[in-house]
Amino acid sequence: MAGLGEWLGLHWIVAGPLALFLAYLPLVGSILGLLGAVHAWHWAWWQAGLLFFGGFALMAALGGLSAMVDSFRSRRSA
Repeated sequence: MAGLGEWLGLHWIVAGPLALFLAYLPLVGSILGLLGAVHAWHWAWWQAGLLFFGGFALMAALGGLSAMVDSFRSRRSA
């Protein structure tokens, strides 16, 4: 919401519902949130990235670990 207000010059009454709609779209909401944190709150890009994409990175790492474990199990049983 702060990012939309900062970039587009929208009042918070207009930016709020628009931010709720855009946050519902997974990738779009995360990217706009990251840009809002960097520009409106003056965070470093890596801090904002950890906030908005940390869950995705954790999910990808756990998925890769699961694939490796499954691969080792299938080799052992064959």
